[in-house]
Amino acid sequence: MVLTPKKKHYKRIVTYIFKAEDPTDIDSQVIDLIVDIGIMQNYVLLLGSTVKFMIEHKFNLSRTTMERFCNYLDSIKGYDEDAKLFRKYWKA
Repeated sequence: MVLTPKKKHYKRIVTYIFKAEDPTDIDSQVIDLIVDIGIMQNYVLLLGSTVKFMIEHKFNLSRTTMERFCNYLDSIKGYDEDAKLFRKYWKA
């Protein structure tokens, strides 16, 4: 149940982390787990907005996690341009 949450529970967990925690206090393993679960459950739009928020607010997003996310977007039809934008936005 923990590794396959319903979308509403996943969204609540992410929202809590964003509101209650300081971005520098969140371990990179927690961020990896958030991204991995979003990929496993195919929460494309929710995961995209989550990663964008993480980039904007300087979360500890590792290079491997970002590459995994962008490769996931590349594998989905119609999201390859979004993957390019995320790569460019993350490097800036």
